[in-house]
Amino acid sequence: MGKLYLYGRDVERDSEKALALLTASAEQGNVYAVNLLKNYRHNKNLTVSMGVLRLFNHMSRILQSRLDDNKRGKSGVIDRKLKSVIDEKKQAHGQRLD
Repeated sequence: MGKLYLYGRDVERDSEKALALLTASAEQGNVYAVNLLKNYRHNKNLTVSMGVLRLFNHMSRILQSRLDDNKRGKSGVIDRKLKSVIDEKKQAHGQRLD
């Protein structure tokens, strides 16, 4: 029952209730509940660290693309419609188009 609450299968996920049920079961000698609690605590930290690593990886790709754009002389990417609006405004002010 604790596993169902822990993973939210067929019932609403409730970590506190799941941990209470699993702890009670482990105290009664259920080896499966002991292992499940140990793995849950270990994987909980693992999930957070994997999320942080994914975030750093994504940020590094963003920074790398910005550095590459700066090396090529691009300050940013503008879509076609916005560029045409900017060009029209420049032309209206008598500026030279890029």
